[in-house]
Amino acid sequence: PYVVNLMLLVTSILYAACHWSLTLREEQALARGESPPKEKDENGNDKESDDDDDEEEEEERPQYETLTSKDAMQFPLLGSASLFGLYCAFKFFDKETVNLIISVYFSLVGVAALTATLGPTLESVGPKFLAKEIRMKHFLPESIGGKSPWVFNVSDIFALMAGIAFNVAYFQTKHWTMNNVLGICFCLQGIERFSLGTYKIGAILLVGLFFYDIFWVFGTDVMVTVAKSLDGPIKILFPRSLIPDAATGKLEMSLLGLGDIVIPGFFLALLLRFDAHNAKVDYFPTNVHASFPKPYFHSALVGYVLGLATTLYVMIVFQAAQPALLYLVPACLGSSLLCAVVRRELKALFDYSEEEEEEEEEIDEEQVEDYCEMLDKLGNFPEKVAINSLSMAAEDFDSSPKSAAVIFNCIRSRLVDCTSAGISSPDRKLPLVYVLDSLLKNVKGVYIDIILGDAADWLTAVYNIFDKAKKEDEKARLKKVWNSWKQFGVIKDEERWRKIGQCFLTTESSSSGGDAAATSAATNSSGIARNTDGSLKLPSKLRAQMQILLDEVQADGVDELEKVSLERLADINPSLLQQIKEGAEMELQDNNQNQSSGQQQSSSIVTASNNMPAAPAAPISEWSKLKLNHLEKSHDLVASLQRHVRSASQQTTVVKSEMDNTVHLYASVSASAQLLTDMLHQWKVQQENGTWFGIGEDSSASRRKRRYSLVTKEKFTTEGIKEHNDAVIARLYEVGLPFVCSADGRRFATQIELSNHLDALFRKNKLDKTMETTEER
Repeated sequence: PYVVNLMLLVTSILYAACHWSLTLREEQALARGESPPKEKDENGNDKESDDDDDEEEEEERPQYETLTSKDAMQFPLLGSASLFGLYCAFKFFDKETVNLIISVYFSLVGVAALTATLGPTLESVGPKFLAKEIRMKHFLPESIGGKSPWVFNVSDIFALMAGIAFNVAYFQTKHWTMNNVLGICFCLQGIERFSLGTYKIGAILLVGLFFYDIFWVFGTDVMVTVAKSLDGPIKILFPRSLIPDAATGKLEMSLLGLGDIVIPGFFLALLLRFDAHNAKVDYFPTNVHASFPKPYFHSALVGYVLGLATTLYVMIVFQAAQPALLYLVPACLGSSLLCAVVRRELKALFDYSEEEEEEEEEIDEEQVEDYCEMLDKLGNFPEKVAINSLSMAAEDFDSSPKSAAVIFNCIRSRLVDCTSAGISSPDRKLPLVYVLDSLLKNVKGVYIDIILGDAADWLTAVYNIFDKAKKEDEKARLKKVWNSWKQFGVIKDEERWRKIGQCFLTTESSSSGGDAAATSAATNSSGIARNTDGSLKLPSKLRAQMQILLDEVQADGVDELEKVSLERLADINPSLLQQIKEGAEMELQDNNQNQSSGQQQSSSIVTASNNMPAAPAAPISEWSKLKLNHLEKSHDLVASLQRHVRSASQQTTVVKSEMDNTVHLYASVSASAQLLTDMLHQWKVQQENGTWFGIGEDSSASRRKRRYSLVTKEKFTTEGIKEHNDAVIARLYEVGLPFVCSADGRRFATQIELSNHLDALFRKNKLDKTMETTEER
């Protein structure tokens, strides 16, 4: 019978405590800033409330405790330290003295627990005067006595008096029934006022205590020793028999630690509040007797009862102490997870949270003014450093939707402005677009939803501004930004991406009608027709060679977003497209001629070699160790020289990248000329000596290894390295490294290298700022 009584009592405690914990939902709603509905008067109108009274009520509102994941991980360790400390106290000190100190402590705590439990009960079932509020000022420090005045009801006074009398009686008698009353009050108050926060935190806590209980019960005698030695209301006691033992004259007791009730109780209370959340039960007012579906709570409660029954069964069969959490934890976790799987609400269960939200840093007026000033200084040129600075400033508020929306509105207002002086200039729009693009790709966070939520409107507005001002290049760059959102995965939904860029798609479809004649005329003037899909009708080899030449033109000094395709070049500059086509045709023609002549030369060499003596297998020159296609390299040098001559003769604009390569070209041609001279000289020596391919004693003397550079090896002396070499200086600064970083003064050979360096600086600054924020927190 005592087993049945124990299970009924524990189940009743859990059921009552978990339902009382529904009051936490109201406090959590108030903590989130939600306001309860105003009281109505007799006529159904809202009662007027005093602001001072509202502030006082907010200050008096009891605060609930929420466990964090860090606390859940530390709990088994702290519990182990406390348990082992009690074990050492009983082991090395007088047991009566230790129990006396603990009894005094639990008596004081028991008075508070009894008062908190009996007070609301007396107020709800007793006469109305028990609900009368009393305010008493005190002069104690706030750290000791709390805020002044003390606010309590008449029922609290009666509950306090009853609690003191009860604890005095318990202190003198230590009767097991009084022990159970205090233990029940501790369970009710603990489960009612405590929240695990999330299901994940609850699972971490239960799994940690699962191993904690197994270790201290099965691995050592610490748990059993403390439980039997400690004379306090930390356990529920039940006599196995109402007849005292003949030898000791005492009842033989079975016990269940309060931890085996309270810890699973926290978990069950969380599941009950999750049921109320799913059922959309009102937060105000809290009704602990409300009827709503409770599948998770009931399944976990059944699992707890089955786990407890298993614990008692094993304990009776083996006549040995059992770690209750060994059976209770799998039962509670397994039943709740099974319920979630069956109801297909596993994600909702894991996403449910009662954790207090951290106060987000909000942007103030001064910060808004500073950010707007930075936007105005951006001007017409999209400087990488300035865009990175704006992105880093916006990153401070990437977790605050309100502040992020303010920053976005600052940028958007300047984007769509068509009237204000200076700001309305079309030249100032593209840098602002790059700022938004940087926020989407680098900062992310809440900016993605905010910026993309209105992207169809502001993107269309900017496109119309460019179209009205006939800014074709800017329209092309704007479209590249839109295309990059899909390429970099900013927008993964194809339909949403197309909806945002509807202005570009509409223009493309209309260009097949009204603008088709102009486009056709432009391409016809260059002698290139188009396919039905808009691509240029070109042979594959010719198109590949044209793309190579176009890439060379755009290799240096052209931003990645500013590069154009062959189709786009046909629209904006047909004459340049025609020049690229002619150059590609000449390249292909030269390649064909060189290949045919190379084949003839190789065949003649093979024929001549058949009449010559066999050549040795060993190579005679270091050049034979290099696997180079000299014919191909020579062709590249000659072709490059031809392009320079052709550009100069046609008086066309020389691309900056070709000017940068002039020094390299000169060095390559000089080295090639010297190499050819050496080869001819060696050939002549071999013919004079009657040798072939290095056969002869003097052939080694004719071999010369040369290194061709802008600096000769004779200059590598103590005095030589001090001399200025204009060619080296020009290559390092004027030609070789023309791009300067304004942030740290470093130089780079290409715009892409400079951009990569600025991106690296941005990431480093972002990491440093994150570390500073972490240290401040």
